[in-house]
Amino acid sequence: MKRNMLTDYLLKQSLLLHQLAHLNLAQWDINVLQQAQIINQRQSDINECN
Repeated sequence: MKRNMLTDYLLKQSLLLHQLAHLNLAQWDINVLQQAQIINQRQSDINECN
């Protein structure tokens, strides 16, 4: 019984880590998109000045 509980616990922890990794990747994607927006806006501002 204890072995099954430990296995279940470790599987749940593994799943949580996997989900956390996906959240981290999603956050990285969001950060990249935000940086791209900032760069595009600055380029637009520069183009308007020229």
